[in-house]
Amino acid sequence: MSRIFGIILSKLMREKRSKSMNRREELRKMARCPCPLCRGEIEEQVINVVMELERQTGEEARITSGNRCEEYNKKIGGYSDSPHIPKPKGKAVDMQIKGINNIKLAYAAERAGFKRIGIYPNHVHGDIVDPRPSKYWYLKSYQSTAVYSKGIKTLKEFLNKLKKEGGLNQNDDLDNTFINNNRSNIISLFQ
Repeated sequence: MSRIFGIILSKLMREKRSKSMNRREELRKMARCPCPLCRGEIEEQVINVVMELERQTGEEARITSGNRCEEYNKKIGGYSDSPHIPKPKGKAVDMQIKGINNIKLAYAAERAGFKRIGIYPNHVHGDIVDPRPSKYWYLKSYQSTAVYSKGIKTLKEFLNKLKKEGGLNQNDDLDNTFINNNRSNIISLFQ
């Protein structure tokens, strides 16, 4: 009986590893520069952090932007020293998770291991670059100027300061908990 259990367990673990490898490859593909001439790669650490984010939320992330060659980055108005530009590998992704607002996604991204977090109207930026000069930034609309955290050390402090100053959108929910339907429990994103 234990031999049969061992065989079944071994098969389940192989299937889980296979799904994980397939998801890893999907994320790498999503993180590629859309320019047909580019072949830059994303840092494996970025993929690991996105996979941890997915594990924690129980939901799949959609990478809306990963690697960008310098030409494409310039075309879309990205910063000239963006961590999206592979040098030699990209260190940033912009992402969304269906059903999770950007404030909650920012908390989850930080908890998963991203070092810098940018909150935009329709996505969250996460990267693995040491904060320079700010760890957090917020863009209320694409026509507005980004607000940077400067010396503020926590995302909670930064967002509370923005809220106090009227710098957040009215629909931005600062609640840092959400229900993870895949695990049927409530997860607090503060540690």
